[in-house]
Amino acid sequence: MLRFDGFTEKANQVLNCALEKAQELGHDYVGSEHMLLGMLLIGENTASEVLEKLGASASQLETLIRENVPAGEPTHLDSSDLTPRSKRILQTARAKASSHHQPYVGTEHILLALLKEQVEEFHPQVVGISDPRCYEQARALFPHLTVLCGEQAHADALQAPGTDTALIAVVGFAGLRPLLRS
Repeated sequence: MLRFDGFTEKANQVLNCALEKAQELGHDYVGSEHMLLGMLLIGENTASEVLEKLGASASQLETLIRENVPAGEPTHLDSSDLTPRSKRILQTARAKASSHHQPYVGTEHILLALLKEQVEEFHPQVVGISDPRCYEQARALFPHLTVLCGEQAHADALQAPGTDTALIAVVGFAGLRPLLRS
């Protein structure tokens, strides 16, 4: 097992699971999709609780990965095989934990860093956060955006006046339930 210094035991388990799943799938890199899958497979962590509350599951995500990323032969990977995006996500997670005077990076920091990557890529005007435990961190992470919180946050984000783009989920299928309600 690789050791990621400065990360909690759960975060280490998640990152090692991401490496193992990427290897098993025959991928020659470790991407953000593998990190999300690791969060869901390890379970019993803040990030997996948030993702599961949104309707995400490890089996659904693995199916999406298999359908969208060509599989190869099982490989051997290590931390040097993290994609540039994955490395940025971990750097952002480390900075987020540090800015909150937390000595270790937890799964919640990794999940928020994944969300930040999506915000930077898609430029939404509104972000919906269903889990109140992540609300204050999300507001601090996105001071220029409207951040909504609560069970209805995703649906409210889609209906906000003047909103062209709303980030409604970290993973695509997790946002379908609130999208369909709207």
